[in-house]
Amino acid sequence: MKRSKFAAVALATAIALGPVASFAGPAAPVPGRIFSGATPWWMFVCPSGIVTAAVVKNARRNKPLTTPEAWSCGFLYWWNEGSGQYGR
Repeated sequence: MKRSKFAAVALATAIALGPVASFAGPAAPVPGRIFSGATPWWMFVCPSGIVTAAVVKNARRNKPLTTPEAWSCGFLYWWNEGSGQYGR
């Protein structure tokens, strides 16, 4: 146990004090046009809604998201939760 702790401390020290920055070169330019504005971020709205609804439903109800709830990007889960359908 002491040997593994010593090895971990030695490795952390070597990484912290090592000359890593001296080997780094300039960043390569990105070809083409980069996303501008908020338009491309809309593609993350539906997957994040599904994941958020699934995590919350699993934590509150210990059940998976149903297919219609996933098809609606998680909106149907929040509608059913707010309308009291799960409390009946």
